[in-house]
Amino acid sequence: MALEECSKYFMYGGIILTIAVTAWFYFLEKQDESDISGVNFFLSRTRWQGAVIQTKIQSWRKLNVKYGSDCFYGVDFFLPNEQKLYTATTLIAPEKIHMLRKGLSIKVKKETKGKMGIIYIDFNNYN
Repeated sequence: MALEECSKYFMYGGIILTIAVTAWFYFLEKQDESDISGVNFFLSRTRWQGAVIQTKIQSWRKLNVKYGSDCFYGVDFFLPNEQKLYTATTLIAPEKIHMLRKGLSIKVKKETKGKMGIIYIDFNNYN
C-alpha cells in the first residue's frame, strides 16, 4: 500500500474516533431530566405555597448537579400516614455530607400540584 492509500484510512479513523469521543462525553455529562426538575423545585421553593411537613430521611443519592461547591441530593422519605416513598431535592454543603444518615428529621414543603422541596434538615436530631 502506498502512503496515499493509508492516509485515507487514517482520515476516516480520525473522523470516527472524534465522533465517538464527542458522543462519549455528551452522554457522560448529560443531566437526568428528573434531576433538573427537582433542582428547579428546590431553587423556587420559597416562591410557591405549600404545607410544611416534618418527616424522616429513608435514603438519599447524590445527583450529578452542583451549585457552587455544594452538591444536590435526592432524598427519599415517607409522608406521615402514607406508604408511598417520595423523593425531593436538597442542597448540602460538602462539610455536612458525612452527617447525612437514615432517620434524620427533615421539613418538606409540599404543594398541592405535587411540587416538593426540602426546606430544612436537622443534623442534630437523630433518632
